[in-house]
Amino acid sequence: MRVALLFILIFLSELCLSQVQNKTEIYSRISENDYWGYVDNRTKEIKIPLGKYKFMNPLDQENMILAKKDDKEGYIDINDNILIPFIYNDLSVFSDNGLAIAQIKDKFGAINRKGEVVIPFIYDRLNYFYKSGLAVIIKNGKYGFVDKTGKEIVSSIYNSVDQSMNDSILFVKNKEKWAIFNNEGKQLTDYIFDNHAEEVIVKPKNSFGNGTTYFIDGSMKLSKNGKIGFLDKNLKEVLEFGKYDNILIFNQKGLAIVEDKSKYGIINSKGQIVLDIIYDSISNDGFYGNKLETYVIKKEGKLKLLSKDLISISGDKWLKSINFREAVVENDQYILLFEVEDFNKKKGILTSDGRELVKIENEDVFLVNENKIAVIKKNKKIYLFNIIQKTLSNTEFTNYYHSTDEGFIILKKNKLFGVVDTLGITKIPPIYGAIEAVYNRQNNFIVKKNKKFGIIDINQKIIVPIEYSSISNWVEYGPEEHIVTKNGLSGLITREGEVSIPCIYKDFSYANGYFFVSKQNKFGAVDKSNNQLIPFEYDELKFNWSDFYFNYENKPITIAVIKKGERMLIDLKNNIIKTNLSQEEWDKFGLY
Repeated sequence: MRVALLFILIFLSELCLSQVQNKTEIYSRISENDYWGYVDNRTKEIKIPLGKYKFMNPLDQENMILAKKDDKEGYIDINDNILIPFIYNDLSVFSDNGLAIAQIKDKFGAINRKGEVVIPFIYDRLNYFYKSGLAVIIKNGKYGFVDKTGKEIVSSIYNSVDQSMNDSILFVKNKEKWAIFNNEGKQLTDYIFDNHAEEVIVKPKNSFGNGTTYFIDGSMKLSKNGKIGFLDKNLKEVLEFGKYDNILIFNQKGLAIVEDKSKYGIINSKGQIVLDIIYDSISNDGFYGNKLETYVIKKEGKLKLLSKDLISISGDKWLKSINFREAVVENDQYILLFEVEDFNKKKGILTSDGRELVKIENEDVFLVNENKIAVIKKNKKIYLFNIIQKTLSNTEFTNYYHSTDEGFIILKKNKLFGVVDTLGITKIPPIYGAIEAVYNRQNNFIVKKNKKFGIIDINQKIIVPIEYSSISNWVEYGPEEHIVTKNGLSGLITREGEVSIPCIYKDFSYANGYFFVSKQNKFGAVDKSNNQLIPFEYDELKFNWSDFYFNYENKPITIAVIKKGERMLIDLKNNIIKTNLSQEEWDKFGLY
């Protein structure tokens, strides 16, 4: 319900904005330092100055502006005249019925555009009005429904209630069971249902969607005494309760997966079998709990991918694996892509609209570059297939390694690595023993040649000479710069290739701006510009990394050191905090 309420609020706010587009072309909101105002775009005159209102909505269709002032909300006009006083803790935009839900202290009610109270402030919660013309109310922990006149159509005496955004029926819970009411408050069924019907999102016709409904293709799914069945809009039984062991939620085409005696099939909203109940499993799971319009069916360890019309996308061929890889936009439509492999170890790509986009005949297939490029390996050679443009490019490489956020692809040939663009054009030839894109700067690459590391850009310009025995990439909580090692000693190089700390230190560790290092068998610390922070006078040095990043109580950070055989604690300014540390105290340092 709360998600649906948020959806409606956003929808109505955007709707109001579009209806008064001519006004918003005349007047624009301005904001600075957490304050809002309005300016006349024609004259550049400040209509409502900054410094007064902490937030302001766009002008609505009645030229009213919802605003926040001193933690209270009200309505004004474009000339800063108060239309509804700033006495409300919370205030909504006006709905189509002319009411805005408001809160005073801990009670909710509703007002009209004149500021008159229509629904009294007696409720613990008042939700938004739906198509039924009703809003959910909560009073003393009990639920009901109220209409736009303030009349309780369903008294606030029930354990719970529910309504969808588009239907005219209501669900009311009394004790442990649910009944169905109409939007006039008349009870239509006994309290016989285990739960209210599942809401599904109506397939959007625009960017805002069309809300939710209990019904798909005229039927809704309910449970009664643990048994699932379907009712139509007249509440007549379409599918007998308990006919199947389990029924999953309908998709947009009115199809539902059913389970019967550990076998699975698919029925439509009329209860008719449209895919025989003979399969070991059927799945339409996407990422993050989303349901797909395609189905993966499994029988005797073999898989097929069915389109939304239940047609096998791979024809008669059964598959060994099917991996969902989200979607690409093609001709303004979202197309789902699936990497598949058959039992002959041949791979390809199928689409949710029933196409074999990449034939199932390849040694390997990888989707990269936000699923816009398919890396194909066939006959020991790498090809690139552009999913959108439907073009195939040759490369000189034999194996895929990695892709970058910038659209470059790292490939391999004869144990050496190079880089190509999405057209298959070689940008960096295969002459390096290793290549890794620099984090957050992926036109640059850490490369290895003759057992030495350096950094080059996509045009092969040398950023960091290829002369180091190691170069770090960025890691979380690490420095932005590259830690480099040469002849057993470490230093720091900027992303632009400038030496920030020369390679003169051993035992190189980093924590939140401090580089703890050793030189000539003495420990100290420097910053990223090699300025000394802690002098090199200690025989040993230990710190706890977590003190620098997870010090939620903001305790002073201490470092454990040994100098001339004595264990001590120092702070980050080299002040001695404690001497004669015990072995137990010493052992607490050097941990995570």
